[in-house]
Amino acid sequence: MPKFNFTANGCNITVDATDQAAATAALIALGGTETKNFRSEDNVAALPTAELWQVIAKLDWAKDLDYERIQNEIADLDPNVQRKLHASAREQVRKLDRAVRKIKLTEDQQELLESQDYVDTLWHIFGLGEIFYQAALMMPKRVFNHLNVKYATVNGYRESFAYAFQFIDFPSET
Repeated sequence: MPKFNFTANGCNITVDATDQAAATAALIALGGTETKNFRSEDNVAALPTAELWQVIAKLDWAKDLDYERIQNEIADLDPNVQRKLHASAREQVRKLDRAVRKIKLTEDQQELLESQDYVDTLWHIFGLGEIFYQAALMMPKRVFNHLNVKYATVNGYRESFAYAFQFIDFPSET
């Protein structure tokens, strides 16, 4: 089982987990806020940016918000592309998280940063594709427009895009 290293609230933590996205979400929910030092021990290379957004566009999360469908499509990709996609996705979600944490937030918004809803929303925004993601990066307060939306639409989420990675067996990079 891979080990993932975190820095959370000034403490170094090593977690054994099969899914780094789930481990990240759990640590953020427990109060870990410094995710920029989060790396897997095998340091998987990322996909080139253009290729990343092509894959995300093809997966078409906005079509039905069905992480199981997307999981099946990811499973059909080359194993090294799967690993690189997952690593790239995590990095983009962390980048959006850092952008949100840099802006002035209300007390209520600060509290939301530690919720699973917040993490799921970051993944949802990433899954919607490059244009939607870049807009959120440019205006990070928009992330809060997508929290706590009652029904699954492009404006809200039902499940996290990150769940598409949870059962994929990532082989060693070759």
